[in-house]
Amino acid sequence: MLSVQPAQPDATRIIEQANDRLERHEQIDKLIAEGEISLKHDKVDAAATAFRRVLDIAPDNRMRSGD
Repeated sequence: MLSVQPAQPDATRIIEQANDRLERHEQIDKLIAEGEISLKHDKVDAAATAFRRVLDIAPDNRMRSGD
């Protein structure tokens, strides 16, 4: 975006927002994976902690089995 329109005043803000969202999604994916692995090893408390952390980050997150 900056290479196409370097004078665009919102470009930096938009890029930063996109990077923040990407980081948040990566963190959520990691926590969901941790929770699923914990469940497979019968570590229910660890799984619950991981899933709660997902909801702390994204309260409207709907984790679906098989995704």
